[in-house]
Amino acid sequence: MKAVTLRDVTPAEQVYLEEISIPKVRPGWVLIRVKGFGAGGTENIA
Repeated sequence: MKAVTLRDVTPAEQVYLEEISIPKVRPGWVLIRVKGFGAGGTENIA
């Protein structure tokens, strides 16, 4: 799967997608598939 993993405060120019293995679902967890998301504040317009 593709993921953005952040380990520190990062400027948008330094955010990249990387391939990681799909995590194992543990008791009490759910695994969801995200088809899209917003970034940058425009998704918060009421």
